Amino acid sequence: MNLKNTPNSVRSGVKSIEKVIVVRRTGSSHIKMQEDDIYFDDFLNQINEGIYPLPMEGNEPGSVI
Repeated sequence: MNLKNTPNSVRSGVKSIEKVIVVRRTGSSHIKMQEDDIYFDDFLNQINEGIYPLPMEGNEPGSVI
């Protein structure tokens, strides 16, 4: 199941989406990345020390799909 199709299908209609973070969880090399996509491990490497994610409910807007 390709879950990346979900954000791809709505991103053109939602101007506030800046990045889509993609987790490599299956080892598949068939993920079609777009210009504003970033792999999760690359994203973590860009974060400065002392900046940590905030906990959030699964039903909140912006939760991981």
